[in-house]
Amino acid sequence: LRLSLLPAMTASQAVELAEYAEAGKLLETLFRRRMFTDRRAGPEFTYHFHPLYRAFLLNRAENVLAPDELKKIKRNAAKILERISQFEDAFALFASAADWESSVGCLLNNALTLIQQGRWQTLESWFAVLPEIVRRSRPWLTYWQGVCRLAIDPKFSRGLFEQAYDDFLKAHDLIGQALAAAGAGNSIFYEYVNFEPAAKWIPILEKLIVEQKEWPSLEIEFQILSSLTILLVYHRPMHSILPACMTRLGLLLNENIDPGLKVATAAFMLHLSSWWGDNPLAKRLHNVVQPILSKSHVAPLYQAWWNIALTCNGNLCGSPELALSSSRQALEIVDRNNLIVVRDKVLIYYYYAALAADDVELGDKIERELVGMVDPKCRLEYAMLRYLQAWTALLKGNFPLALSITEEGILISASIGVPNFLIHMLIARAITLNEMRQYHEALDHIRQVDQNAEGTKSALFDFISLLVKVDATFGLGEQEKANRMLADAFDIGNRFDQIGAAQWISPMMSRMCARALSAGIQPEYTARLIRHRRLVAPSPEMESWPWPAKVFTLGRFELSINGVAYAPTRKAQRKVLELLKVLVALGGQGIGTSKLLETLWPDLDGDSAQNNLKACIHRLRRLLESEDALIVQEGKISINSNCVWSDAPIFEAMADRILESDYDTQNLSENHADSHQLLQQYRGHFFPEESEIGCILVTRDRLANKFRRAVLRLGQSLESKE
Repeated sequence: LRLSLLPAMTASQAVELAEYAEAGKLLETLFRRRMFTDRRAGPEFTYHFHPLYRAFLLNRAENVLAPDELKKIKRNAAKILERISQFEDAFALFASAADWESSVGCLLNNALTLIQQGRWQTLESWFAVLPEIVRRSRPWLTYWQGVCRLAIDPKFSRGLFEQAYDDFLKAHDLIGQALAAAGAGNSIFYEYVNFEPAAKWIPILEKLIVEQKEWPSLEIEFQILSSLTILLVYHRPMHSILPACMTRLGLLLNENIDPGLKVATAAFMLHLSSWWGDNPLAKRLHNVVQPILSKSHVAPLYQAWWNIALTCNGNLCGSPELALSSSRQALEIVDRNNLIVVRDKVLIYYYYAALAADDVELGDKIERELVGMVDPKCRLEYAMLRYLQAWTALLKGNFPLALSITEEGILISASIGVPNFLIHMLIARAITLNEMRQYHEALDHIRQVDQNAEGTKSALFDFISLLVKVDATFGLGEQEKANRMLADAFDIGNRFDQIGAAQWISPMMSRMCARALSAGIQPEYTARLIRHRRLVAPSPEMESWPWPAKVFTLGRFELSINGVAYAPTRKAQRKVLELLKVLVALGGQGIGTSKLLETLWPDLDGDSAQNNLKACIHRLRRLLESEDALIVQEGKISINSNCVWSDAPIFEAMADRILESDYDTQNLSENHADSHQLLQQYRGHFFPEESEIGCILVTRDRLANKFRRAVLRLGQSLESKE
């Protein structure tokens, strides 16, 4: 009967529990006689009773043994199980024997292990067994109850942490105070409603870190520093102690610390490194976390947080593909593990990633789902949603709606204790005011951004703040001043390799890049920014824009691909280049395939010619290094004017403007300027090396005729004025 209390036992454990020297031999006899007893190999044989037989014996023990004797046997069995780390069965026996002192000891000794394994529900079930008076008897019990409730009811858990902190304070337990304060700080983040309560816990944690010169373990130090860093990142990003916290955490990441805690902390560090523009730190964090995720079991919640951090990093550092893939991965983890409490947060960052990638359609889809999930009473999440809705309105050109949303968003953001959110809203409003040509008001809001961002050491905020100022200053007609500020902004961008922005608005960034190219500001960085983000030129006339492909047709045929002159290497490319020339000659837009077949393969039957055309289109796209270079739709082919630039349409548009202009009302300098531009554009006949393709010859004659007429028009105007 005594032995039935152990789920499995060695011979020596049986002797100890039964207090009978022959207990081991008895088990061996039962095994050999096949009497409901199994034996398994190991360093020592272990014996297991059949479940039904064990249930029968346990029932007999309850009915036959005296209550006090049974309690004593249960305690002894529990001690054996605790010694061999079978603490769940040990706790159950201690509790069954009403040995609350031993039950509490077992719980406190194993609470950390259970939490690290993600088994908070098991730990919480142990608390449910303890009488209420026992649960309240020690501050460490209150603390671990708070840890159990942290992820699912953070507001309730904060009350438990606060109670534990007060009790530890009375007991002069500095370690307990620090861990309880860290728990309270974490609960503020997990609740994600308002960071104003962080104002209480930041000085407490800071004081405890100063007072406690040595910690019982690196893991405890890491946990406390991590909580303080989270509170500082959100509530006091300009605090002088934050860089020191980040440095120390960076060192501790290399120590033997719980993998899940490492991943969770690295996620917040990655958030901050993205805001600081500290790409080297971001790369180090990647190098620490990726091996952990591939080799260690990390709780799904921490995996989700890491992917959210990657989303933020991708958004701010100009990698929309990384942001979208990471947010989708986070959403998959959340749905697979039924982590309902964080799904809305993941969707918010997914929405952010969609807008940073200029995918308004995807953003609208996510926004429709979020509207039904985010409670306006959860002000922080609601502020994030309103910010993204304002951004959407901006991208759609609905500036009055964006202005209305940001007005509400600024009021909310000012009350949630997160300066970065207020900065975001002010930037969004300033950009909106610029688009509405209310430049003075935009500058007023950017001054507020500078005041709130002072001390944050954020290259990202400095970058976007200067760009908004540049846009407003250009709008006010102060070009030289605007160019100086643009040089400062792009200097920051170049130094920090800034390819993203706090709020990415492609048309605005295209304007900035066009102005930088015209003024000769950071040309290499500007070209890198344009190519990486695939920005569209504000005007097709910008020859200096780093177009993916440039086709020079006047006076010579020259092809440039991503800034590198193309030199044909084999005869097979001749037909591909002929296709490109014909497309340019025919205007480049909406050209029927029948016209191309007739021009390029007049002697082939329909199917053969069609196959040749398909092959040439494929090869031309590969040659131009872009699938987007050619658009094939409804039997018509077009050159994508956002990808491929050509001098011919630029010249023709200029010639048409000259022929239609009323030069009698213009001054002499304007005439001279147009004359100079015309001669610069027309450097010779259209594709002069071609002599057989009819459409090229027709276009050559048309452009030459326009050139002659435009020269004559300008000459007559100049002659009359002189």
